[in-house]
Amino acid sequence: MPLAVIQGATLRCDHGTSVCKLNVIHATTAQSSQQPIASILDHEAGQSIGLFGTCKHVAGPCTPDTPSPWFPGAPQLRLCVPRPPLSSDSFLLCVAHGPAAIHVEDPGQGGLHVPAAGVAAAPFGPYYYIYRYYDFLRRHPGLSPPDYYLEYGNKFYQLFTRTGLSDRGEAWLRAVARDLQEAIEALRRAGPEAFDQLELDGKAFRKFAFDTHPEIYRKNGFLELSAFDKAEILTLVGGNTSLGEIPELLKQTGGLAFEAAKHPLATVGDLLDSKFIETPKHILDEIF
Repeated sequence: MPLAVIQGATLRCDHGTSVCKLNVIHATTAQSSQQPIASILDHEAGQSIGLFGTCKHVAGPCTPDTPSPWFPGAPQLRLCVPRPPLSSDSFLLCVAHGPAAIHVEDPGQGGLHVPAAGVAAAPFGPYYYIYRYYDFLRRHPGLSPPDYYLEYGNKFYQLFTRTGLSDRGEAWLRAVARDLQEAIEALRRAGPEAFDQLELDGKAFRKFAFDTHPEIYRKNGFLELSAFDKAEILTLVGGNTSLGEIPELLKQTGGLAFEAAKHPLATVGDLLDSKFIETPKHILDEIF
C-alpha cells in the first residue's frame, strides 16, 4: 500500500536536475510524525511546489506549471478530511515545457499507509492520454504502457489542435476527441480489473482503441464534412503515420480499402498527392 505524504516530503520531476520539498498548504485534518498530511490540492507551483533545478526538456531554468491536482491521490478516508489525502504513488503533471510528471521520492514518513486508488478515472482533455500513460506506470512500475497512449492518442490530439479546418470540421474534431477518450473510460468503468489486464497487452489494447474509431468518426458526421475538411484530415493523419500503422489507419478511416489494395505501402498523404486522385471530388468518389 502507498504511504501518506506529509509536509517536507521530497519530490522529483522527470525533467528536473534536482529535487524539492513539498510545502503543505491544503492539509487534511490528520497528521503523521507530527506533520500535516498533504492533500491532492497541494499542487500550486510557487506555493506547494518549488523548483527542480534545470529543466532538461529546454536546457533552461525550471519554471513549473502545475494547474491540476495530484493524480489520483488516495480514496477519501475518515481521518483525512475534507479532501483526499496525497498518496506516495500519485503524480503531478507539469505542463510548462511539454508534459512531465512530478513524483514523490520520499513521503516524509513510513508508518501511515493509505489505500491504493486502483485504475483511476483520468480527466478528459488535452492531457488525457498522458494521465493514462503515467497511471499505468503508477500501477505497473518498470513495465511499458500501451503505445497507443503516446504514439497515437496524444500525438494526434496535439496535431489536431493546429489545423485549418472549417468551423464544422473543428467541431467534428472536438466531438471525436472527447468520444475517443470516453470510449476508453467506458471500458475502464465497466471492469477496472479487466481494463488493467488489457493494458498489459499493448497490441490488444491498440486493437481495442482503433476498433472504436470508425463508428465514432461516422456518428459525428465525418462523411458529411466538406471535401476540403476530409482531405485536410486525411492528409494530416497520413503525413504523420508510419508504414506499420497504415493497416490500422485504413481500417479506422473506413474508406481507403480500395486504394490500399493498389498502394499497400502508400501513406494517405501519398494517395492524396498521387495522379490517381486528382481533385477533391475524385477523393470523395473513390474514398467515400
